[in-house]
Amino acid sequence: MFEAQAGHPSAEIRGGSAAHRTRAPYKHFPIESHTIAPGFVVLLPRSVQLWFWKWWPFYNHVPDFNLLTGRDMQQCFPDAEIHREPVFGLTKSIIAVRRI
Repeated sequence: MFEAQAGHPSAEIRGGSAAHRTRAPYKHFPIESHTIAPGFVVLLPRSVQLWFWKWWPFYNHVPDFNLLTGRDMQQCFPDAEIHREPVFGLTKSIIAVRRI
């Protein structure tokens, strides 16, 4: 789980301005947006993911990202509205919006 804590990028975004709009790829979208891999890969244990990335032809290094769910985004931005960006009826991205 992600938490809104000091030093976390979400804390810097929240502290930097009264209003913000932050968008992140959704964890359960069928295509992983950084690597163009099938989305199920991010649900595998990290050790299996690392093995997979060695063989995946479109990504040449170990990924350093963690994709978020709507709940994770709400924890990172507790004072923001959470919106979902749909593509063909599936959530592609989640967006945290805090208005002034």
